[in-house]
Amino acid sequence: MQISKVATAVALSTGLLFGCNSDGLPIPTDGSTDPGVPTSALLDGYWEFSDTTVFSAAYSSSSSADLPNVYRFSADGETLYYYTDNSADTTLGEYERFETTYEETIEDETSGQVAFTLFNDDGSVSTTSVDGNYAVSNGGIAITDTNVPLSGTDHRDDTNVTDAAEEADGEPAAVTDNFDTYEVGLQIDVANTDYTALNVDGSTNIANISNAVASSGENSLFLHDNSTESKPIVSRTFVDGIAESGLLSTSVYVPSDTNKSTYLYLGTSEDASTDARFADLYFGSSKLTFRGQNGDKINLASYSRDTWVDVDMAWSPNDDDTYGVTVTIDGVEWPALLTANAIPGAPTLFAMYVGDNGSLGTSSYFDNLDSKLFEAQVEEPDPSEVTDNFDSYTVGTQIDVANPAYQTKGVDGVLNTAVISSDFAKSGSNSLRIEDGADSTTDNNKAIVGRDFANGAAETGSVSTSVYIPSDGYVKASYIFLGSNNDASSSGRFTEVVFTSSMIKFRNETGSQVDLASYSKDTWVDVTISWVDTDITVNVDGTDYTGLKAESAGGSPTAIALYTGDNGSKGTYTYFDNLDSDLF
Repeated sequence: MQISKVATAVALSTGLLFGCNSDGLPIPTDGSTDPGVPTSALLDGYWEFSDTTVFSAAYSSSSSADLPNVYRFSADGETLYYYTDNSADTTLGEYERFETTYEETIEDETSGQVAFTLFNDDGSVSTTSVDGNYAVSNGGIAITDTNVPLSGTDHRDDTNVTDAAEEADGEPAAVTDNFDTYEVGLQIDVANTDYTALNVDGSTNIANISNAVASSGENSLFLHDNSTESKPIVSRTFVDGIAESGLLSTSVYVPSDTNKSTYLYLGTSEDASTDARFADLYFGSSKLTFRGQNGDKINLASYSRDTWVDVDMAWSPNDDDTYGVTVTIDGVEWPALLTANAIPGAPTLFAMYVGDNGSLGTSSYFDNLDSKLFEAQVEEPDPSEVTDNFDSYTVGTQIDVANPAYQTKGVDGVLNTAVISSDFAKSGSNSLRIEDGADSTTDNNKAIVGRDFANGAAETGSVSTSVYIPSDGYVKASYIFLGSNNDASSSGRFTEVVFTSSMIKFRNETGSQVDLASYSKDTWVDVTISWVDTDITVNVDGTDYTGLKAESAGGSPTAIALYTGDNGSKGTYTYFDNLDSDLF
């Protein structure tokens, strides 16, 4: 499965990540480890379904002049996106994106089983469900053995469709460095002093910002070895030094005319020496090979030159003197059976280099370098200093009864609840559990908990909380709302942060939800929303996402509201802890 390029944790039990692209699955070599589950054939397609009477009459595009309404299956294995230019808020030729969930069982690279619900043209979810076998061939798809047999066309090669979908998606999630903010031609250690560039002279050995190719955006990092005496090495140290566990990702483009290998190195020395190597992954003539500290090599996959290859690596210590390393290549995982020896110990830096000390003519491009190990970690607040850690209340008490500073809407204490819980806590023993147990058949559609700011509208301010989305409690999204009301009414919405199935999103100035960062269920995620007028910064687990603009439908915010679910579904519940702001 394709893995998000935004790291959501530094220490993972499975190890480190590197990213994914849409160029297809590299075929393991004869000596490779079994990569496990194949990549889904549904991914990367822009699927327009048609060719049944029921489907065509109810769900196909209503005008021959507009864009086809298409479905995209997310690599998280559960989020289904629908793009339509027939919604109330769009004009023909401009998509609006809607989302729901899907389930899939992958049989092989071309077939499997899939279950999802169709959308209506306007973006609303229909009452027609599809649950059957699919097969993909020659740019088409057939879904059979279901109540609504479908056939479909993939529009991935139609730039009218893909460009409109990209516009509807909004800004991509941020990575540590996509090299787009630097001037083309600058040496990387001049452009950003967080990098060290060894053996680079700007003429024979080069480590410059380039706009020749890019995995995303406009620029990438170009390394070129044209010396018989040395090779260019670019490294970046981890801000906290030794990383016993870690997560890191990057994308690599090896030109067809390159000579020797290209390397991704984890270790303890800026010169990428063998003695200081924790582990590395190198691109040979056609194979990707993993190498541990002891030098043992394992061929993982073949790759194609002149195309971007996304690589993820993860590591964590074993019970003995080894570390487990998981490598993911274009979404295919080689799990933690690769070990690096405990000598020289866990890595302190990451390096990229090309070529060797005796040959000429090796070059490669690198893009979307990402890891929380490059970022300073924000200390968690002292629980005694936050506005509310919910530990002083009796478990089971409704929050507005426990503390009248909170207001509730839609909370009936039976279906929709907002109570003090000891199930999970970010700190101490308690948290606030909000559950949407009602659907559209009831008067109270979802549970909302609000709290007003003490001095009314705040032109500047900051609010933080920790959020825990349990796997069993996810049906629909959960929200952190700021607005001119405490009941989360959209007419007064300043902005909001939304936890969807695997992505944290931000409500921007157009009212659209744009991706910020991926996250994992069953773990606490810390969120801080800060604003000056309509300029917003959202911090997720220590990473700042800046340059955001508030929707500001009702002016400066006067309150925060927390809520889960929607008006049509039930079963969503979420935990909140350590709610904090000087505005309370």
